Amino acid sequence: MAKLIILDRDRSVTHEILEDEVLIGRGKGCSVRLSDPLVSTEHCRIRAVPGVGFKLVDLESTNGTKVNGSFVNQHLLRDGDVIQAGKVRITFFGEKDAPAAPGPAPAAPGAGKTAVSLGAPRRRAAGAGGRAAPARSAGRRPPAGEGERESRVRPRRKPSPLPVVIPAVVLGLVLFGLAAWFFGARGFRLNKNQRIFEEMNVLVGQHRYDEAIALAETADPAGDRRAYDKIQAQKLHIQSLRASGVDLEREAKARHAYYVLEVWIQKHRHDVEGIVAHLEEYIRKWNGPGTKHWANQARIRLENILGRQPGGGASPPEDGEGPPGGGGTIDRAWRIARAKAADLSRGDRYQDAIDALEDFWEANSRLADPFEAWKKKVDDEVGALAERAAERWKELDAAARRKVDAGDYDGAIEIYHRIAERFGLEKYQYLAGAAIRKLQHD
Repeated sequence: MAKLIILDRDRSVTHEILEDEVLIGRGKGCSVRLSDPLVSTEHCRIRAVPGVGFKLVDLESTNGTKVNGSFVNQHLLRDGDVIQAGKVRITFFGEKDAPAAPGPAPAAPGAGKTAVSLGAPRRRAAGAGGRAAPARSAGRRPPAGEGERESRVRPRRKPSPLPVVIPAVVLGLVLFGLAAWFFGARGFRLNKNQRIFEEMNVLVGQHRYDEAIALAETADPAGDRRAYDKIQAQKLHIQSLRASGVDLEREAKARHAYYVLEVWIQKHRHDVEGIVAHLEEYIRKWNGPGTKHWANQARIRLENILGRQPGGGASPPEDGEGPPGGGGTIDRAWRIARAKAADLSRGDRYQDAIDALEDFWEANSRLADPFEAWKKKVDDEVGALAERAAERWKELDAAARRKVDAGDYDGAIEIYHRIAERFGLEKYQYLAGAAIRKLQHD
C-alpha cells in the first residue's frame, strides 16, 4: 500500500494513501493538512493513475513544489521520491513493504518549527499500531516574505499601461493644441458684422448716434446674419426713439444718474432717510418724456425701501418670505410687477411683460386672498398685454406696408426685424419672419 512519510525537524507522520486522490495543503478540506506558512491553501495533489501509479500535480502554489530537489508541475512518483512543500519534506513509498516511519530527518538550513496535521480520522499516533495520529498545529506564522527564495510561482505582473498611455497623452496634447489654435486664431476672431455691432454699442454709449447709424449702413447682408440682424435692430431702436421725439442724450444721462444713485445707496444703505430723499429727488428730475423708464425704476426702489420701514406702509412678513410689505405684501408686489410690465410693454417687449406678471403670481399666489379675485386680476392684465401686442402689430405692419408701397423694402424689413426681435411672442415672430422672407424673395 502506498504511503506518505511527512518529515519535520523533530517528528515524522505516516499517511496511508487509501483514496484515489490526496490533496495536500493548509486548507481545511485537505487530506494532508500542513501548518507551514509557506504552503498554499491547496498546494499539490497526488492522484492515482490506473495501470501507471501515482502522479503528483502542483496546484499553482505560491512557492512551488519540489521533487528530489527540482521544481515540478507534474511528476510520476516512484518509490523513495522526496516531495518538498514549503519547508515540509514528504517521502513517497509505493510498495507494499514500505517502512512505517523512518527516524527524524535532518532539518533544512534555516528551517523553523513546522506543525503537521493529517485530516483522516482513522489515523492513530505513531507507535500505537504503526499509524500516526493527526498532530495539532503549532508554532507562530513567520513574518511575511520568509522563504521567498524558494518561490517558483510568483504573482503574474500586470502589463504596463505606459505603451498605451504615453501615445494617448501625446495625441491628446496635439489635438488640444490644434483646437486652441483654431478657436484662438480663427473661431474667436470677430467678423465684419460682429465688429460693426461692437463699435455701434461703443458709439451709442458715447451718444454718437449719427455715427452709429452711418456705421450700421456698412453692414454686410451676406455676412454673419445673426450679427446683421442685431445691427439692424439697434439701428431701428435709435431711429424709433428719434422719431418719437425722445432726447437720446437726456435718456443716457438719466441712465447714468440712476447707476450712480444705485452705487450711493449701496454705500449708505443704513441711512434710510437720505436714500428716500435722493430717490424722491431723482424721480422729480427725470420723470419726463424719454426718461420715464428710469423714474419708474427709482419709484419701485423707493416703494421697496418704504415697505420695510415701520410707519412707511406695512411691516415685513413674520416668516421672512415673499416681497417686502406686511399685510399689504401682495398689493405692493402687484404694483411693482405692473409697473415693470408696463415699462416693458412700452418698449414692445410684450412676452417679457407677460413673464413679469406670471413670475409675480408664481411667487405670491399663496398670499392671494381671495384667491379667485387675484387670479382674475392677473389674467385680465395678461389679456390686456396680449391685446396691446395685437394693436401694436397692426400699427407696425401698416407702417411696413407703407414703406413697401414707397419702394423702401429695407425699411420695411427693419420694422419686421424689430417685431421679431422685441415682441417675443411666437405668433408675431412667425408673422414677421414670413413677411421678411417674402420681401427678401421679391
